[in-house]
Amino acid sequence: LYPSLWIGFVGLCILDLASHWFQMYSTLLEHRKSHKDASKSGLFIVNFYYTHYWFFGYCCVGAELMYLALYLLHVPRYQHHPALPIDGNFLASITGASGFRGPLSLTSLVALLCFPGWAIKQIVNVVQLCSAARIIVEHETKKQ
Repeated sequence: LYPSLWIGFVGLCILDLASHWFQMYSTLLEHRKSHKDASKSGLFIVNFYYTHYWFFGYCCVGAELMYLALYLLHVPRYQHHPALPIDGNFLASITGASGFRGPLSLTSLVALLCFPGWAIKQIVNVVQLCSAARIIVEHETKKQ
């Protein structure tokens, strides 16, 4: 659907899978009860993400809805229908994206509302991957 962005989407899928796998493995090595026990990470964003379930839910659901909205926005019908009584011209002036000209569609609004949660989830994935990799390397170094 988005040929110029396919490598980015594949990279985000790999990031999501790798960060979860590394987190699960590091949890096993540290004998923690759950991979969602972020108390050892010491990083605010990861702690907040896993201790505030409303925020965790917004990021996870938001990320999935963001991908669905991008899929639907590829279909011309959903780019402007159903139209909402929200003028997208101010977004076009801020972002420079011509896709926001005229009335905003419901699909565009969903994408805009989900974008922050999607972005935060990607940041948490990177932090989680790095933190878990550090734990795994420390464990392997101690074994030698």
